[in-house]
Amino acid sequence: MLGSGIKGQTTGNFSNPFGTFNPIAGSAETNINWFGTARGRLGLASNNWLFYGTGGFAFGEVSYSVNAKEGGGSALFQSVMNSTSTKTGFVWGGGVEYALGRYSIKAEYQHIDLGSIGASAPVTFIGGAQTDNAHVGSVKPNFDTVRIGINAKF
Repeated sequence: MLGSGIKGQTTGNFSNPFGTFNPIAGSAETNINWFGTARGRLGLASNNWLFYGTGGFAFGEVSYSVNAKEGGGSALFQSVMNSTSTKTGFVWGGGVEYALGRYSIKAEYQHIDLGSIGASAPVTFIGGAQTDNAHVGSVKPNFDTVRIGINAKF
């Protein structure tokens, strides 16, 4: 398992589902707090080289937040949501490894897909009235890694 500083952010204006002319200004952020994989490798060895593909199971903790507010002078509503969950998915990739006596060096690429998370939050109207959760989109915590390493045989 690895701690992670992987983060994605976006801001922008969205269409207003309540039919007023004011756009909705919003921001969203996704963080991968930690992740891990359980993988197999299958490859072809030639002299001191190993070329391989890898694949298997991926898991990680994903935090995401959404903050949206109707634009305009006196805002009609605001919606804020924060959530953290552990997600599972898959990993695939490939690499190359070169043996040097009892050591080997390697370089490896991985694509990690932790699925999709529906993001929804209550909408609070100015004045205090609140609706049920409104669907505000989805989060797709998918990312790529490149790793280099040294292995020792004992």
